[in-house]
Order: sequence, then C-alpha cells, then structure tokens
Amino acid sequence: MSAIRIIELTLYGQDITDDQLSIGVGSTITWELTLLDPNDVESPLDLTDCTIAMSLCALDAGNPIEPPTISAAGVITGDPTDGLCTVSWAATDTVIDGTPLEAGFYALDVWTTDTDDNRLQNMALSRVRLVPAATLPE
Repeated sequence: MSAIRIIELTLYGQDITDDQLSIGVGSTITWELTLLDPNDVESPLDLTDCTIAMSLCALDAGNPIEPPTISAAGVITGDPTDGLCTVSWAATDTVIDGTPLEAGFYALDVWTTDTDDNRLQNMALSRVRLVPAATLPE
C-alpha cells in the first residue's frame, strides 16, 4: 500500500508552467483544487450544476495530445460556490493492467462540464513529468 500524496493547485483557466510537477509512476494522488473565476481571479468559480474533469494524456510531436491515459472526475467539497474540489488517482492509474506508464512528460488537463457533459471552462493545461518509482504498488 502506498502513501497518499496531496498536491494543491489553484486554477483559473491558465497554463501551469511549473516544471517541478513530478509524479512517481504508481503514486496515489489526491489533487486538492481551488477553482477561481477566470474573469475575476479574486472570486471562486461557482460549481453549481457543474462537474470537474481531469485527464492525463501522452504527448506526441505529430499529435501533441493523445487520448486520455487517465480520466478522473472531481468531487466538489463543501458549498459549490466555494470552487473547491478534489480529484483522486489510485496507484493503479499509472500502472495500467500491471504495466507502468513510461516515464516522461504528459499533458494534465482540468475543465468543468455541465450536466450534459459539455465542456464549459478550461481550468488548466500543464505538463506533468512521470518519474520511475522505486517500488510499484502490489
């Protein structure tokens, strides 16, 4: 069993350029997201009637973002008008059917959708570096 790593991000529709965002393959992650209104970054994004989605996609020179490797839904925490949510990745999300994802850079995408699953607001697009883990989950 692996320890849960908590990563906190504040998002408001921007590219995240922090190249220090590295995750070990086989890590269990709880993403704690604060979503701010892109038109007024002092205010939380109202998540009433919204869902939050996150994906991790391989990067490719010919087709920059491949189909999602990980697709995860966010859980709104507390009052939806506070703009707070969590997204969980299990250790097996980066060790698919027992095969670890290759180390390297991936695209992390976060967005909101309406009740019909239409994309409403892009909250972040970032590069995430997966690094080999010393030990993989059982």
